Amino acid sequence: CPIENIRPVTESGVRLAPRYVAGDRGQLFVHVVEPETESAQAVVLMLPPIGEEMNKSRRMFSLQAQHLAKHGVISVIPDLYGLGDSEGTTLESTFDVWQADLVRIIDWISSAYEPRCLQLLALRSGALLMDFVFREQLKVAQLLLWSPSAKGARTVKELYRQALIFERNRGNVDVTVQGLKDRTAECGLIEIAGYEWSADLLRQLQSAALPESVPDETNVVWFDVRAGFDSDSPPPEPPLVARWRNAGTSVNHQYVSGPPFWQTSEISTIPALTDATTAAVLEMADD
Repeated sequence: CPIENIRPVTESGVRLAPRYVAGDRGQLFVHVVEPETESAQAVVLMLPPIGEEMNKSRRMFSLQAQHLAKHGVISVIPDLYGLGDSEGTTLESTFDVWQADLVRIIDWISSAYEPRCLQLLALRSGALLMDFVFREQLKVAQLLLWSPSAKGARTVKELYRQALIFERNRGNVDVTVQGLKDRTAECGLIEIAGYEWSADLLRQLQSAALPESVPDETNVVWFDVRAGFDSDSPPPEPPLVARWRNAGTSVNHQYVSGPPFWQTSEISTIPALTDATTAAVLEMADD
């Protein structure tokens, strides 16, 4: 779709302004949600997870962006190369390309909006790009995490689990995860949930992880979604939270009760998470 054919749309007090931004290898589709009338207090770059979790979380991301716009905050939700409506395929994607795309998108945000306060929100595997953000010294005032995947190895494990379920639903009852890994190594790719993933990309994901430290100037708000936990005795905090705090980072960790919307069979949302995230964004923007 040519850029000139994408028209902003105003609905319910917010302005939807989708567009394409030049990426490292091709055009990147970027969904932008702006306040209709107010000047922006901040910009939030929102990174969804990869694969089927991306599709499941779109509704929650859209609601969060609209909620922020009604409070004077711009949201930018990109599809990285090979994902969603951006050019390319997952088979052509690499972690390096996604990292380069992230730099391009942040450069575009800086040019288009000159934000006083850039905040970054990431869900699940979207958080695995954080290490690159900090290594490149891209300035982020606040990092907001939604049930982040601390290690890419867990993401790869989940992708192979999805592939195993697909194969067994097709009647291949003798297939195993190791067999799927051997097939990936031999063929150089594997199809998972309608996407073809290259062996190289899976290897890069396997070694990805959240960073062991966060820049001193970046505040962190970490939300973990749990269904039906007891608020009087919540689960222990993730070990990385303690390590970040010990390194001097300000980390506000909270559990939020609700369904894991990125994997539920029906599209689901968590209003409490939307409200808490908006409050954290506005608090940082006001500082």
